[in-house]
Amino acid sequence: MKVRTPVLSVALLLILLSCKAGVSGPAKVGRQAPSFSLDDIEGRSVSLSDYRNKVVLLEFWATWCPSCRKSVPEMEAISIVFIDKDFVLIGINMDEGGDAKERVRAFVQRYNISYTIVTDNGAVSRSYGVSSIPAIFLLDRNHRIRKKYEGFMPGMGSELTRQVESLL
Repeated sequence: MKVRTPVLSVALLLILLSCKAGVSGPAKVGRQAPSFSLDDIEGRSVSLSDYRNKVVLLEFWATWCPSCRKSVPEMEAISIVFIDKDFVLIGINMDEGGDAKERVRAFVQRYNISYTIVTDNGAVSRSYGVSSIPAIFLLDRNHRIRKKYEGFMPGMGSELTRQVESLL
């Protein structure tokens, strides 16, 4: 059986084009965190790359999620404990709909959230493989994913605080 070179060349080209350079697959512990750039609730752009050489805690959440509401005081406490350190906590909100920003803004005010809140466009939660919320990712200074937590349990803030301290 004779295989024609043009057919192989086209097949190889199609395979190569279907692969995206630099994409390492789904976000997993030990892998580089997917980069992103999202707007905060005031419309300012926030990028993961803005926090080079900082330990980053990402929490994917929504205003309608009971466990997410329970996590707020512990997330806020973590952000305050490390306020003068090379650390940042970013809440990535997943609310949808035309009034999402207003709902999120009201939620932030009601719960006195001082850490950075950005609104997801859907692509970021997909790139992190978020299937349930809250979903929490701890990134080291090189933005490698060190820990992933799905869901929230009261007292979890203590574990997260220990983990952040170990990376600072």
